[in-house]
Amino acid sequence: MKNIHLVLLLLFTLCCAVRGTEHLVADTPEKLSRWNGAKQAVFLPDGGPEQRPAIQMTSTSPEKSALCELLLDLKQYAGKLLRFSADIRLEKIQPPAKPYYGLKLMFILTRADGSRHWAEDLKPAERFGTRNWEEYEAYLKIPADARGAVLSFGIQQAEGRADFANLKLEVIE
Repeated sequence: MKNIHLVLLLLFTLCCAVRGTEHLVADTPEKLSRWNGAKQAVFLPDGGPEQRPAIQMTSTSPEKSALCELLLDLKQYAGKLLRFSADIRLEKIQPPAKPYYGLKLMFILTRADGSRHWAEDLKPAERFGTRNWEEYEAYLKIPADARGAVLSFGIQQAEGRADFANLKLEVIE
């Protein structure tokens, strides 16, 4: 009987550990190298707030983008609500041609029917300019029948620089 209680306690602990768990997804050069587009990024070992690691993305033209993308494991996240967050500093990002271009911190979801959904919470005015470190976030519930899900950050079709620190993926529920 004592063993059953220990097993139940262990299972409960493991279940609780998954919910609310944050994973830093690009805090080392090795983790950053797993992202598509990582060659466009500059890893700064102490470039973030409180001398924490940061990633610098620079776009030199309004026709170019500097984006990193990471494919998520659907088996691990299907049916779960996720939060993607980062501390971001903007440096002279020029106003983009379209209101949804500029700074990016988002999920890209491919639904079962093949249609795509972009989940981001940035307002058009937050996508350009110069700003000191601020936390930004995006939320997405991954449907059980999703075909794909991607994390994406950087600058889309706008000139300027953005530094990203504390990039985290968290399971909310």
